[in-house]
Amino acid sequence: MHEESGVSRRTFVRTAAGIWILASGGHLFAADCPPTPRNVAGPYWREGAPFRTRLWTDEPGEILSIRGTISDADCRPVADAIVDLWQADANGRYDSELKGFDAKAYRLRGRVKSNSRGEYTFQTIRPAAYGMGGNMRPAHIHAIITAPGRRSLVTQMYFHGDPYLQSDPIRQVRDPLVMQLAPAPLAADMPRGRRHSAAVFNIVLPS
Repeated sequence: MHEESGVSRRTFVRTAAGIWILASGGHLFAADCPPTPRNVAGPYWREGAPFRTRLWTDEPGEILSIRGTISDADCRPVADAIVDLWQADANGRYDSELKGFDAKAYRLRGRVKSNSRGEYTFQTIRPAAYGMGGNMRPAHIHAIITAPGRRSLVTQMYFHGDPYLQSDPIRQVRDPLVMQLAPAPLAADMPRGRRHSAAVFNIVLPS
């Protein structure tokens, strides 16, 4: 029987971080890992957010569980990378815009660290879009990713189906930054009757 070539017997697997080739022996090796697009930081970042995987406490809105991997341009996992996160609430307001603002509370802010496999995860609530200069910014989560000996990345996470993706007044939306949400069951520590969705956001740091 004629044996197929090595290339034809390999399986190509596309991920958000790039294209991986699954060889006949079951090993993955990278073919391409384009860097995650950069984005603006905006005026609301604050230094010193606590390390925690749950950014929300008593917040209304849809609960989100987001996970992903952090890798370099050669598709190798990056351990101990820090993802600094901040966002608006379910009404489109940042904590510093609210009456009674408490700088020590770090509402809807936090930092998470990737593990030895480059994996990270956090839980939050879905932010709302908000007005800017007579237009609407699509809902988003800000992130600054840093890792020892590597260039930092400032970016934003957006949501598939947001009606303002195409009309973002600062024109920052890129396809790799748009997450697809999927319904997820409520965990034991989540309030009953709430909607819960999950998403994957893989990050590739610049070289």
